[in-house]
Amino acid sequence: MARHVIGLTGGIASGKSSVAALLRKNGVLVIDADEIGHQVICPPGPVYDAILAHFGTEIRREDGMIDRKRLGRIVFASREERETLNAIVHPAIRREILRLLEEAGVAVIDAALLFEANMEDLCDEIWTVDVREDTQIRRLMRRDGLTKSEARARIASQLSAAERRSRADVIIDNNGTPAQLRRRVVGLLERIPFL
Repeated sequence: MARHVIGLTGGIASGKSSVAALLRKNGVLVIDADEIGHQVICPPGPVYDAILAHFGTEIRREDGMIDRKRLGRIVFASREERETLNAIVHPAIRREILRLLEEAGVAVIDAALLFEANMEDLCDEIWTVDVREDTQIRRLMRRDGLTKSEARARIASQLSAAERRSRADVIIDNNGTPAQLRRRVVGLLERIPFL
């Protein structure tokens, strides 16, 4: 197991990926839970089969891969369906993260759903990237081509920012400029043991 594990989380469009990129640039191993999630739903495999069994073959693209946008429309419209998908996918993601941590010294688990997936027990400390909701909405509309109501629904589907802040050890304010964010992250790196 890694000597020191940081859980990095944050709401959708909070800038968590920017923080992860800064950490990578500074030589920190970042384990991307979303990337692992994309891998575990690929065919063939038990996660892929379970998703199709529950959500139906109409979410499958012509090439056999799961159409993540189509699946996203289903799970973001229904808490029950979202919880079902998470129950299928999260255990497989956790197993792969544990495997990767075996080989690490200092590592960061980059996971938007860190708390929802009950992965905080893998972490020595938790950092959350925090941003105002109006900024999140604007970023989501621009990045994903969503309407304002669709953006609000995506934000509402996740744990609240207040809940993430209350459960985190470090809150990274990302309401400023990229340069300010970079300085904050570099400052945090200086206090990581074993780095």
